[in-house]
Amino acid sequence: MTTANAIRLRYALRRERFSLDVEAEIPDRGVTAVFGASGAGKTSLLRCIAGLERAEDAYLELDGTRLDDSASGLRLPAHRRAVAFVFQEPRLFNHLSVEANIRYGRQRRSDRSPAATFDELVEILGIEALLTRAPSGLSGGEAQRVAIARALMSAPRLVLMDEPLSALDAARRQEVLPFLERLHARLPVPLVYVSHQQDEVLRLADTLIALDSGRVFASGPLEALLARADVPGLSGAAAAAVLHGVAGSMDDEFGMTPVESRAGQLWVAGRHPNGTTLRLLVPARDVSVSLAPLSASSIQNSLAADIADVLPCSDDSAVLLKLDASGVVLFAHVTRRAVAQLDLRPGQTVFANVKSAAVRPVFAESPPGPA
Repeated sequence: MTTANAIRLRYALRRERFSLDVEAEIPDRGVTAVFGASGAGKTSLLRCIAGLERAEDAYLELDGTRLDDSASGLRLPAHRRAVAFVFQEPRLFNHLSVEANIRYGRQRRSDRSPAATFDELVEILGIEALLTRAPSGLSGGEAQRVAIARALMSAPRLVLMDEPLSALDAARRQEVLPFLERLHARLPVPLVYVSHQQDEVLRLADTLIALDSGRVFASGPLEALLARADVPGLSGAAAAAVLHGVAGSMDDEFGMTPVESRAGQLWVAGRHPNGTTLRLLVPARDVSVSLAPLSASSIQNSLAADIADVLPCSDDSAVLLKLDASGVVLFAHVTRRAVAQLDLRPGQTVFANVKSAAVRPVFAESPPGPA
């Protein structure tokens, strides 16, 4: 279905050992993740959108304006697209301070109002203490946050990020991801985020375009694609569900928060203010099933659910149970032996049991302030 303000694109690119043939719509708000294995065509697609790669068949419509249309010979140069590109490496100017690097982005500013001011970007990305430093004195994570701020200073209509965390080690990746979540929550500019890392996609994406060998394998809202359980890299033991809920009153004594979701109440680790809207990640490997609610157990969450399907896994010792918890899809990665012992089958009512420590709040919106 065509959405009025969607970003519409079509690119066909032929190379000696690779071809790209992609047609998709991207919402004009939120984060769209382009996901796939190495060589799937993710970077090539971004370079086409940015105007850095010429495709034989090209069409791009942004904000109702065509930037590419090979049928009419239109190809807007990269510098006139108001599209910001964040590369895998920060590419900062070493002779400029952090502040000067960020303010340099204004030189490429479009005629539209910026999504955020300099001060707002500095606060969102947590780089106040870095402004007077030289790029050579920054960690990889700090440098990438500065590069993101510089890109956003150009007031882009669209932001493209090409695996911006791939050059960082695991600790630095986890350091930067919360700042990307803050951008997601607070900035209206649409963002296309390329990654082959499942955790980044599940934490950031609203919409997913899954590429396989230069083609669109599947696209749509993240939850809808997760519910299919057949998207490469997001199936089998790697399957997960994303739930949305609202935080209740914290249990300060134990540092936990109850969250009301459509699937039922879930206790999650950490303190979250009452009324905060949380996006919860529930990996299939952390869900077990039982025929009755658990008692005398350390597991804090037990949700009634119906078995919708029993799906095979690449590991022939296990299966993936697709569960329907009051209309919310959950997955459980369990052994075939357990399925046989419990006689688990589609249509059966069971209880999905999830450790509180395994339920990760990956995105939050603060509760509204007083009127």
